[in-house]
Amino acid sequence: MLTVPINEIPQCTSYLKLKNLNETDVNSVVRNYYQVGIGTIELSVLIELMIVSI
Repeated sequence: MLTVPINEIPQCTSYLKLKNLNETDVNSVVRNYYQVGIGTIELSVLIELMIVSI
């Protein structure tokens, strides 16, 4: 299993660049992560609805 360290994006920063996990792979991928702080069930549901509606 591949593990990736988790980074916290500083306030007011809207992006974080990471090196490719596989250095021989020349393709690129954009992944969206939403940082919301301490989660609740209600917040998790709202985030899932937001992602599904995009």
